[in-house]
Amino acid sequence: MAVDATDKDYEALRTAMLDLAAELLPAWTDHSPGDLGTLLVELFAYAGDILTYYQDRIAAESYLATATEPQSLRHLLRLIGYEPTPAQPASADLTLLCADRAGALHVPSGATFVTGAADPVRFRYLGAAQRVDLGSLPLVEHRGNSYRRFCPDNVIGEDRLNGTLPVQECVEQCTDLVGISDGSVWQRFALDRSPVVTESVELVVTGGGGGDEPTSWKRQTTLLGSGPADTHYQLTHGDVGTVSVEFGDGRTGQIPRSGDHVTVSYRVGGGAHGNVPADSIVRPDPAIPGVEVVLNETAASGGVDAQTPAEAARRAPALFRTANRAVTGADYENLACSFGIAKAYARPVEANIVELFVAPAGGGLPSDLLLHDLHQWLEGKRLLTVQLRLRPPAYVPVQIQATWGVEPHRFFADVQQRLERAIADVVAFNRVRFGDTVYLSKIYEAAESVDGLSFINVTRFQRADRAAPDLPQDGRLSFEEHEIPLVDPPRDIELHPAGGGDVR
Repeated sequence: MAVDATDKDYEALRTAMLDLAAELLPAWTDHSPGDLGTLLVELFAYAGDILTYYQDRIAAESYLATATEPQSLRHLLRLIGYEPTPAQPASADLTLLCADRAGALHVPSGATFVTGAADPVRFRYLGAAQRVDLGSLPLVEHRGNSYRRFCPDNVIGEDRLNGTLPVQECVEQCTDLVGISDGSVWQRFALDRSPVVTESVELVVTGGGGGDEPTSWKRQTTLLGSGPADTHYQLTHGDVGTVSVEFGDGRTGQIPRSGDHVTVSYRVGGGAHGNVPADSIVRPDPAIPGVEVVLNETAASGGVDAQTPAEAARRAPALFRTANRAVTGADYENLACSFGIAKAYARPVEANIVELFVAPAGGGLPSDLLLHDLHQWLEGKRLLTVQLRLRPPAYVPVQIQATWGVEPHRFFADVQQRLERAIADVVAFNRVRFGDTVYLSKIYEAAESVDGLSFINVTRFQRADRAAPDLPQDGRLSFEEHEIPLVDPPRDIELHPAGGGDVR
């Protein structure tokens, strides 16, 4: 008789060893807790329980589907050339209203605009410097005053009335000497600040003696495809949000010579906190002569927090199947989401045209800057003969009207607030996808979970853009594949109390 290899816990190991002892040592019959032999068996069972636990944990950390430790997940992801997506910065389109006078307006590259909060979120203009004649700008009215609306020189015709300045959330621009090469393989140098905007990173290697010309090295997603002569590097992300530049081993990527200085320029920024509401960005900092009013007429969007290792483990297999190339609709969608887009839907329009609908993180419409950056990023991944057209999502409001009652001794206002929030959560941006069907039964299910609600009767449940019966016969609302259902309380939710409660 042998101990069963599947016996791994204390009780199973103790029982198995006592059964084995009964067969091998029939003279030993005293298995009481005070017996020395029983004590030794229990000690071995206890040690075996601990050792098998460690064995199971080590085995689990060897597979992407079962690993839980961040370091294990990062190492497994690197085997397929995947790094968790870093924080992505939000972007916005600003309306600049200028003084109605003669003269020139100069908007420098790197101009910074801030929100009005005590701890302001900073946005930066990253394009080329703009210099325009104030007298040539279109005249507009705002709150009873006349202003000249800023418009770039390359915009003509009626579009000048809608001219905007694209900005991106950015804490600061940094240029750091991050280290000096010692000529070893897989050298890694940490950047001083984080989060880092990946697309902004530029690395220059200069000879230690100062005689060599600075050489720009090229960032790669992974060094797996780099050769011995390629001046490539990759970014790696630590468990606590740190970012490092990493060089190859002489076979997958060239090694900087011993004594070479490594200098990195990058922007610090990114995260969901940059998705500020409309009318939040209020002024340039420092002031720009001639600019009197700053407006972001739509919410900033596209800001995404850094991907956790667990989230990366869920997304990596789908992205790995794309091989960093966009061929199928699913490829375009997975690549867009890896860029920081919250939701994406791709469809063929003609034989060589693909439409990609994208909804940015935080909801709302994608900014012009976000669409431009995404298009540039996908350019090198699409097939040569395919034209890519980026489109904003079609948000379709869902109108909900209901009568409801409150249990005795409950406050109307409190219950109504909870009920409105519960209904809105059914069609919240982070709960729906492109083309999702919305069911009336889910509205009732959410309402029934509201504490203090006595009853509810939904009297209207319909799309706001179509003339239709107040309640669909099959109890569901269908949407096209490029549409996203949306409920915006209190505009789309009407709740009429019908009795009960103590205080209105």
